[in-house]
Amino acid sequence: ICGFGAACADQLPRLESGIAHMQKLRDLCRETLADVPGLVLLGKQDAPHIVNLSIPGLRSQGIINCLQDHDIYVSAGSACSRGHRSHVLEAMHLPPAVIDGSIRVSFCPENTAEDVAALHEALLDAVRAAAESSGGDFGNASEDAGEARLALISTPGEFAGAEALKALRAGLRKATCPKRQ
Repeated sequence: ICGFGAACADQLPRLESGIAHMQKLRDLCRETLADVPGLVLLGKQDAPHIVNLSIPGLRSQGIINCLQDHDIYVSAGSACSRGHRSHVLEAMHLPPAVIDGSIRVSFCPENTAEDVAALHEALLDAVRAAAESSGGDFGNASEDAGEARLALISTPGEFAGAEALKALRAGLRKATCPKRQ
């Protein structure tokens, strides 16, 4: 137990800097993606490593396929869904088009600002492709999003990274190991 506590204490600075880096990427991502037509941010967006978004009018799997063509890998829906509509996104009273077009982008300490720029370009490509296939009428799909574009609603069960880090710090400070004599 003492060894585990020492290992955790040793890694805490790296963990803190990794979380701070992911928060910067998350914020950069939200700012950068603001000009993607029809894009809706979902939830409070306070998890340090996750951006949950939707492009109403595009299905999650279509967005995922387009991003994979650019070697970008994301998840569909929210963390609370497995092959069906997320009950959390439904509880937020989001329109079906928003729920069906939702993806979850997760960052890690190794991601860079260039990765955010690549995501931005790939999402713009997805929207352009959708507009071309719909005869340039894709932008109207965001009407079904209603007020969701402005609704940065908190979702239950979001990653509590900051709270977990505080608990880890508190536990490490309280942990004492008897010295061998």
